[in-house]
Formats: sequence, C-alpha cells, structure tokens
Amino acid sequence: MAENKTAQKEEEITKIFQDVRGEVTTIKQEKTDIEGNLDKIKTDLKNIQLKELELRDLIAEFANKEGRLNAKRIGVEKKLDSINSKLEKLSKIQKDLSEVWA
Repeated sequence: MAENKTAQKEEEITKIFQDVRGEVTTIKQEKTDIEGNLDKIKTDLKNIQLKELELRDLIAEFANKEGRLNAKRIGVEKKLDSINSKLEKLSKIQKDLSEVWA
C-alpha cells in the first residue's frame, strides 16, 4: 500500500511538472508574441516620427514661401496704389484740360 501511495504521488508530481512545463511553454510563446508586437510598434513609431519630421520641414518650407509671397503681395499692392494715385492725378489733369479747352 505504501508503494501504491508513493507511485500515486510520483504520478501527481509528474503531472504537476507537465502542467508547469505546459504553462512555461505557453508563457514563452506569449512573450515571443508580445516582443514581436513591441518590435512592430517601435518600427511604426519610428516611421511616424520620420514622417512628422518630413511634415515639419514641409510646413517650414511653406511658411517661408508664404512669407515671400506675402512680401511680394505687399509690394504689388503698393505699386497698384501708386498707379491708382497717378491715374487719379492724370484724370484730374485731363478734366482740367478739357475745361480749359472747352
């Protein structure tokens, strides 16, 4: 009977070790999966950061272009104002001349 109990305990211990080995295998696989996911996330994050830098560069480039265009617009508006002023003066002179010759 003692041999039977010993054999039964050995079987129980063997089953426990098998269960533990199975759990260790499962946990190792989960760890591998998580590490793979983490690597993918790191790669995605690096790609996003690179894209962000590219977009920042584009924004800076567009801001510079906007500044140059705005300066040109101001210059053109000043020239237009000057031309309009000259046209008004010429119209006044033309009107005055037409009154003199009329």
